[in-house]
Amino acid sequence: TAKENWINDPNGLVKFRDKYHIFYQHHPHSLRWGEMNWGHVISDDLLTFSYLPHALTPGHSSDKDHCFSGSALVHNDRLYLFYTGLILAEKREDERQQQCLAVSDDGIHFEKLGLIIGEDKLPKDFAPNDFRDPAIYEEDGTFYLLIAAKRVDGRGNILKYKSTNLLDWEFVTDILPSDSKGAMVECPDYVKDL
Repeated sequence: TAKENWINDPNGLVKFRDKYHIFYQHHPHSLRWGEMNWGHVISDDLLTFSYLPHALTPGHSSDKDHCFSGSALVHNDRLYLFYTGLILAEKREDERQQQCLAVSDDGIHFEKLGLIIGEDKLPKDFAPNDFRDPAIYEEDGTFYLLIAAKRVDGRGNILKYKSTNLLDWEFVTDILPSDSKGAMVECPDYVKDL
């Protein structure tokens, strides 16, 4: 739990330099849902935690109003945070959810690299105001992002993107054979058979 106020969606459980890092959506100013930041705790044993400053706070051009859920990856001794930046609008259909990236060399201070997947890389039949929660994984030297999305006038699905450098992404396919029965799918993840 956070020290105070709203918390939801744990993000990016990862081990980086002998510490476990857990991130989570946090509204630091209210007990109710609102301006989402990424809270951040670390642990040596997953039993005792130390609170750190927020890893992500809204305000960049790509995440002006919220830093929504995502995931984390350790690669080449750097910590990468993939998350959804939200830009609000008067009408819900004019809002934009887009995928963003931040990096850290020490696991505490994060530099926002900004937008990596925007609506220009979204298939035309999917809505740019319901496009969120990137889940990162690597397989055979290629990186993949699974991203929750909603078809225009339809239901939720999961879109798959690929990259070789974590910055340039290409759409691959939608994962589900048919849209979900729910209005939206959220927080997808991938676990390889062990």
